[in-house]
Amino acid sequence: MTDFAGLKLGKLSPRCPVDLKDMAVYAPALLAPPPARVDYFDKVPSYPMALNDRFGDCVVAGAVHARQTWAAEVNLEEAVPADAVIQSTYFGLTGGQDTGLVEASFLETWRTKGMFGGKIDGYAPVHPQHADAVKNCIDLFGCAFVGVQLPQSAEQQFGAGQPWTVVDSSPLIGGHCVILAGYDANWLYAITWGLVQRATWSWWQTYGDECWAILSSEFQEAGKGPVLNLAALKADLPALKDA
Repeated sequence: MTDFAGLKLGKLSPRCPVDLKDMAVYAPALLAPPPARVDYFDKVPSYPMALNDRFGDCVVAGAVHARQTWAAEVNLEEAVPADAVIQSTYFGLTGGQDTGLVEASFLETWRTKGMFGGKIDGYAPVHPQHADAVKNCIDLFGCAFVGVQLPQSAEQQFGAGQPWTVVDSSPLIGGHCVILAGYDANWLYAITWGLVQRATWSWWQTYGDECWAILSSEFQEAGKGPVLNLAALKADLPALKDA
């Protein structure tokens, strides 16, 4: 497991359910162009580290951060899981080893068995290199649950409080899961290691390798997000394959 400056990675190679289609396919109508700016993170007082300085549990941490973001947007109380709960959840999914997790497998468990006392209604992939699709995902679903192949330059930039920008020839050090909880013309706003981290669009297009729209029941019940064909989506979900 990669460890730099006390922080860890832990996203394994992308996989996808065999028959699952792009999120937009399950929408009954053509999605409108995304707004110029979205900010779902500003209402969250603070994000926890969620043990991602000790373990490669970034995928679990992403779920904690997503739940916080949804709850803040719809004015619900959301208790951050205790570290002991986060740790037992992570190692329960890995079989007791600090191996990291596959995002799609984690999302399927979240949908079918629940996570931290709640289930999601579904999830669907979004093409990570289509900027408007990523924007729609953030805007309509309250965040995008994403994966990146992190370059070594991200270590120095994060540690120095600098935005993530492309540094030519910086070697890749491993997969990492974050959520994207906002964007504007210049930046994407990632939540990782307890902080809001700015990233340029070119950085994301260089290193982003998967993006997921997640249907939160609380978010949907508050009138947020698109109406999707849930029956068709759920019928396409179970079997996983390598991306």
